[in-house]
Amino acid sequence: MFNPEIKTTFLQGYKENTQKAYARVFNLTMKFEVEKDKDLLHFTLDEIETALHSFHASTGDSLNTAGRTISAYLNWARGRGA
Repeated sequence: MFNPEIKTTFLQGYKENTQKAYARVFNLTMKFEVEKDKDLLHFTLDEIETALHSFHASTGDSLNTAGRTISAYLNWARGRGA
């Protein structure tokens, strides 16, 4: 997980099963965060779309879940002034 301190703080606001699901998404986005040397918080919309498309989700629901996870993280961080 890229920038684990902030993402762990974010995850602590959720129940264990949700934490695991969200952590999986963060582990998938980590490749792109490392490549760009920046957290999802600083990604452009195009960069987020590229990361989502790389998941090769087997269903639309999986892709929607990943998108909602990223959205929740961005909204949470924005609320904290990040």
